[in-house]
Amino acid sequence: MKCSNLLSILFLAIFASCSTYETVEEQEELFESTSFLEMNSSEALLFDIINEHRISIGLNALQFDSAAYQVAQRHNAYMINANRISHEHFSDRASELNKKANAISVGENVARSFPTEKGVLQAWLNSPTHKATIESDYTHTGISITINPNGEPYFTQMFFSKM
Repeated sequence: MKCSNLLSILFLAIFASCSTYETVEEQEELFESTSFLEMNSSEALLFDIINEHRISIGLNALQFDSAAYQVAQRHNAYMINANRISHEHFSDRASELNKKANAISVGENVARSFPTEKGVLQAWLNSPTHKATIESDYTHTGISITINPNGEPYFTQMFFSKM
């Protein structure tokens, strides 16, 4: 069973008896909308250095968004399972952010095997398409760094602007 499923079940089991919500769906929406998910230190460092870069060129700092973080985490799991990086099913991720976060414009960067947060940022900035995504007029982001069983880090950063 996935860890997120266990957390959902645990959350529902703890709060179901004293909840003011009528349905399981309403309880799940509450769970997904609250900030139970927090970036780990590596993700927070990457978030900070990307914002430092954006500010240094006159752009707004991106705001953390838990829906984007969840989408990024699931995409890392997908890539790890496939043993490759990809943008497959991007439209599904964009649609999910549209529904959950009112996103009107969505972008993503992916990578793997970079040993440091600064290294992956530098690689993204050296790539015209990745750099354009980082330097676009997005307002929100979620960054996930997931280590596969072989110790190899996978990176997904979701970007979006709200309606």
